[in-house]
Amino acid sequence: MNIYTHYSDSHKELYENYFKKTLREIYTKDEACIRSAYHKQTTSEGKFMEAGWLDSMKYKLQVILQAIEENKDDYFIFADTDIVFYQPFIEDLKNAIGDGDIACQEDCNSLCAGFFIARGNNKNKKLFTEIYNNFRQMVNDQVALNHFKDMVSYKFLDREKYYTIGNFFNNTDGTHKWDGVTNIIPPKEIKIHHANYVVGAEDKIKLIKLIRTNYENLVR
Repeated sequence: MNIYTHYSDSHKELYENYFKKTLREIYTKDEACIRSAYHKQTTSEGKFMEAGWLDSMKYKLQVILQAIEENKDDYFIFADTDIVFYQPFIEDLKNAIGDGDIACQEDCNSLCAGFFIARGNNKNKKLFTEIYNNFRQMVNDQVALNHFKDMVSYKFLDREKYYTIGNFFNNTDGTHKWDGVTNIIPPKEIKIHHANYVVGAEDKIKLIKLIRTNYENLVR
């Protein structure tokens, strides 16, 4: 299975020490081939929606369109580099997508553009071409994905297996953003953790370490 991601200097530690390291603890290179794309830094710190963020999203969408071309009539996975892997997930993803075109992590009742399994078919090519052509006018790639989602047959992945705190955590300010101090216990069923709802690589790593420690305590 080809697994695609992209990163720049601000997220290199996330890619090397968390994304790649945890994936290799589960799968060999033959079982899960990482197709990583490095691109130049387009933001000052790699923080969500800061100046230059949309330029980074352009590179991401180019990677996804490339993946569709390289995996014609086959599956591929796209995963942001702020994802940590816990348990085998490839067969589960194949079962989840079924006869659909794409199955995405759930993000507060929306499709997440940062983790999904998809087919390399013409419907997904048309979908992501539409996203690529319109995401700047629509805030970001995820808003565009959810706007155009009816172009394909889509499914949501199980929110406990494909985990983000956004589906479970409510901050006192009315958002789902982690406050940096609240202790969070992940579900035992967790297969991947997407460290979103926290801004900047340093705080993402802090959240990743917290979730990992609490998971290890759960399964002892």
